[in-house]
Amino acid sequence: MNRNDLKKRRFAETVENGVVKIAKLFVRSTAAGAAIGLGGYAALLADGGLVGATLFSAGLIIVLACGLPLYTGRVGRASSWNLKEPVVLAGNFAGAAFVAELCRSAATERALFDGCFDSRTAIGAGPFFVESILCGALVWAAVESYRETKSFVPVVFCVATFVFCGFEHCVADAFYLSIDNPFATFANDGKYLALAVVGNATGAVVMSVWTGRFFER
Repeated sequence: MNRNDLKKRRFAETVENGVVKIAKLFVRSTAAGAAIGLGGYAALLADGGLVGATLFSAGLIIVLACGLPLYTGRVGRASSWNLKEPVVLAGNFAGAAFVAELCRSAATERALFDGCFDSRTAIGAGPFFVESILCGALVWAAVESYRETKSFVPVVFCVATFVFCGFEHCVADAFYLSIDNPFATFANDGKYLALAVVGNATGAVVMSVWTGRFFER
């Protein structure tokens, strides 16, 4: 095998390994999105309130316990700002949407989730974005607290707080959008998901920089 053939083979192997890694990351990200979706469904069944807010935390607990990649749990660190994040976010959305379809099929009382996303966007884009920032800050606090203590107690409190307050989590909103209106278009409702994505990142980064942890790995 000459040098050019060897270079081509190594390049092909590098590309193949990269594709495999990206595929694995996407699959694990769908699992994280599915976990958040299950937490969102539990909150809907509980009809909100403190019980629903507390049940929602099961989603993030699963993510942290299994070490799954969740966009809102990663975006607060500079080390996560790379080309992998769009893959993570896409996987999170796909997993949340998949669980939403399963829940729609299994639900006997669809009135529980009819209008659940439209009711969240009724406040308008500005307040929605602010609530997304606040959610990002609380999710950052939940993840950082778990990293420091290995306890799920602060996770439950932080998650229950943002759910009870009605703050916007982009992956949860992907679930709510899918279960409320599976035929929604990006032009109509997807813009709010985009706002939640940017808002969650803003809240996480502000908290991370504020506490001097943004450049930690």
